[in-house]
Amino acid sequence: MNCNIDNLTYGQIKEIAKLAGGTSSEKASHPLIGKKVLVVIQHGFIFFGALTSTNGYLTLSDASNVRYWQTRTGGLQEFIEKGIIKDDKIDKCSSSPVINEHLFIQEIVKW
Repeated sequence: MNCNIDNLTYGQIKEIAKLAGGTSSEKASHPLIGKKVLVVIQHGFIFFGALTSTNGYLTLSDASNVRYWQTRTGGLQEFIEKGIIKDDKIDKCSSSPVINEHLFIQEIVKW
């Protein structure tokens, strides 16, 4: 049986964690829980959505993946401040991505 770890669902990750003894009923804490955020995770993937805590993991609800964003003179900070523009490619996520090992997280205030 072939299994691509990049295609695991949140439910499958929870099951694997349970088998390994790594589940927790504790909530992950972060000062931005409940707020709309933009997150950069490993390998440069960019997501945005509402930051939540689920079974000890930081996740995004109502999440989207930024597959491609048009170059802006102000870089990622300008994207966060001004939001999506015409040529950006945004994909709605079918599940809530786990983002515990994020590289960058910032609240989205204006959009």
